[in-house]
This record gives sequence, structure tokens and C-alpha cells, in this order.
Amino acid sequence: MEGLPEYRVIRAESDFPVPGEPSFWRAIPALKVSHYLWLDNGYRPYVEVRLCHSQQNLYVHYDVFEAKIRVRYTRFQDPVYKDSCVEFFVDPFPEKKVGYINFETNALGTLLVAIGPSRNRRTPIPQAHLE
Repeated sequence: MEGLPEYRVIRAESDFPVPGEPSFWRAIPALKVSHYLWLDNGYRPYVEVRLCHSQQNLYVHYDVFEAKIRVRYTRFQDPVYKDSCVEFFVDPFPEKKVGYINFETNALGTLLVAIGPSRNRRTPIPQAHLE
């Protein structure tokens, strides 16, 4: 699409251990998040995301800077959208036309994951399917 920023996802050297060292992520170019949800409340925390992939996995790392962080939910599929959270959308199988997978996570890493064609027509994914 013309006019949209381009971000090249680089390849990680290995899957294990999961890239977790801060120096690892600092070496990957950051993409500043500049599109916020439909909420027009003026709240715009500073957010950067970094991505890389291996043969088997896609890794997504967020850095979020906000004055007050709210974290209440700790169980898989809890409503983390009520916490301070970020989202990642991906359609890994566009040819199947089943929709996109929406990963939402709060600052503790609690995940809410669903798949579907739209925001109002998504089905939660069981944790066993993610493993």
C-alpha cells in the first residue's frame, strides 16, 4: 500500500532460548506505533514494537511508556483490554479466509487470543492450541 510505513522483519539466529535479552532487542530496529484504536480520548502513550522471526516462530516485543500502568488480569483469556495492553493482529493463512488472530497482552504478559473475520466475530483460541 502506498504511503504506509514499511517494516522489515529480520530473522533471528535460533528459537531457543527465546530472545529475551535487552541487548538482543536493542539491535532490532523499532517501529513507532502511531495508530490508536477508535477511542478518541486524546490518550496516546509512547509505544515501540520490534519484530523478528525464526524458522518456526514470530517474536513481537513491545516497549510501552505511560505514566500510570493498570494491570489486574493474570489468567489466560482474561479481559486484558481493561488493563494497560497492546494488540498484535496477524492473518497467517489468508488463503483460508478464516480471519485474523488477535493477540492482546497486558504488562504481565497475560494473553487474550481469538481468531475471526472482525472485531465482533472472533472465537477465543484454547490455550492448548497455542502450545
